[in-house]
Order: sequence, then structure tokens, then C-alpha cells
Amino acid sequence: MSNLIPFQDLQGMAQPIAKSGLFGMKTPEQALALMLVAQAEGQHPASITQDYDIIQGRAVRKTHSVLARFQAAGGRVEWHRLDDEVADATFTPPQGGSLRIKWTKEMANAITSIDKEGKPRRLTEKDNWKNYPRAMLRARCIAEGIRAVYPAALGGMMVSEEAQDL
Repeated sequence: MSNLIPFQDLQGMAQPIAKSGLFGMKTPEQALALMLVAQAEGQHPASITQDYDIIQGRAVRKTHSVLARFQAAGGRVEWHRLDDEVADATFTPPQGGSLRIKWTKEMANAITSIDKEGKPRRLTEKDNWKNYPRAMLRARCIAEGIRAVYPAALGGMMVSEEAQDL
């Protein structure tokens, strides 16, 4: 069975996805663009609701989707430590070799960005980092590790947590 859906049908699907407001896509054009990406990758266009987010106007991949793509291709992740202070894992791509990546709360705390008022703000001062430090460290570790050893899983995109931190 083919996942190829005619363009006019995609346009019709994009309307309710955007109108629902459930998936971060605010316009039918955003939903349609992601549907075309999904279809080009051999996925059903409705899979965009599971695999992508729109954050600050950017299309990004969800971290669990990136990890699933990596593992489906034969990649492996071995977690050495995963808690509120450290995410430490070894990423082994399907072609072999491996790379160990470690993200710490201390590293995240050293990163600053400029907030909407033009003031510097530490990464760890953001709500997601305060409320879910382990998940944020995990996401950053996954993004860096998989980007380094198997970038095809990201398709040139950021993961959601990276885009939220901009």
C-alpha cells in the first residue's frame, strides 16, 4: 500500500490539523509543508502529528521520533547515567563505531541566551529545565549523540527541546 496522497487531499487534511491547535501547527501551510516532508520520507502524512513540532515558527523533530528512527535503522544507545544532574550515553550507529556523549546540569547552566526583554538568561532558568531537568538533559544528549553518529535521523532539523531553548 502506498502512502502517496494527492496534493489536494493533503490540503484538506492540513486544515483540521491546523485548526485543532493540538500539534503546534498554527496554519494549514505549516501542516501541509510537514505533510510533504513526511510523504517524501515514505511516511503517511498524518504521522507529522507524532514526529514533528512547530516551535517559534520552525519545524523540528520530536526527540522520541529521532531516537526511534536511529534505533529502527539499527542504532543502539547505552545509558551510563540518567538523572537530574547527568545524561551520559554511548551511541552506536548501524555502520559501527561508537561515541559517548555526556550532558550535565552544570554544562546547561553555563549556556545563556537573550530573553524577550533582551536580558541574558541561563538555560537552566527556563521552566522546562526547572521542572524536567532529566528529560531536558536526555533530549540534549540524544540530539548531540545521534546528530554526530547518524544525522539522517534528524533530517537536518533540531529536536523540540533545542528549539524551545532558543
